[in-house]
Amino acid sequence: MFGFFRNRRIRRWLAEPTPDAWPQYLEANLWQFRHLGVAQQRRVLDLAHVLAHEIHWTGCNGLEVTDEVRVTIAGAAGLMVLGPSEPYYFDRLKSILVYPDAYRPAASASATLLEMDDFEPVDAYEAREGEAWRGGPVVLSWKHVLRDGRSARRGRHVVLHELAHHFDSLDGGMDGIPPMFGASAARRWREVVDHEYRRLVSAARHGRPTLLDDYGAENEAEFFAVATECFFQQPHALRRRHGELYGVLSGFFQQSPADWLPAAD
Repeated sequence: MFGFFRNRRIRRWLAEPTPDAWPQYLEANLWQFRHLGVAQQRRVLDLAHVLAHEIHWTGCNGLEVTDEVRVTIAGAAGLMVLGPSEPYYFDRLKSILVYPDAYRPAASASATLLEMDDFEPVDAYEAREGEAWRGGPVVLSWKHVLRDGRSARRGRHVVLHELAHHFDSLDGGMDGIPPMFGASAARRWREVVDHEYRRLVSAARHGRPTLLDDYGAENEAEFFAVATECFFQQPHALRRRHGELYGVLSGFFQQSPADWLPAAD
């Protein structure tokens, strides 16, 4: 019954006219947006309409959550779900907290933060650009959202990173293995990702330069998040240098960004 009411709300949000400023925000703050076709841009804007209303947005440390903040973050989320024919509106993501800059969470929050099985929790006092909470909100630094979204040559994007953790957690775990479509896809994922993860760990230990951010060597969950950033930020380089990894990510996200983004990397 509750799904019926939510679907009715979504239809209402999608029927609203798009404010003229929204595409301008995305042109300025999400470099991929200008390379999308008209239909793809429409899908990103539709998701922005839904997330702007359905998610509870909270500004922290004095930040005002404006339409620009909502639309920019929702636009990055929209890139991740352009592939599936059935729209995904991040049904299980209820709230997003936005800080003006990197932040240090209260020590009391450390027990609630997203902690991955068999891995040490992050230092509660360490300054952060973003984080995902188990069954709770995604937290982001607005300064870093803009930094990552405006540069076509950065392999990082804090929104993509934290929402990759969201996808990873949809099956209840946080292990770098998001919900797969079928046993064969899951086996192929483990085969490729295990190999690529070990490859990154070895490179990080020996100080070798890598395309993938070596933060991904922390654990398998961070590897998936880092690989997701690279998939959408530097798809040509990822396909060229890590073809099998690009292939399994393309299968999961049901799209190939290298086919519609210019080879800026």
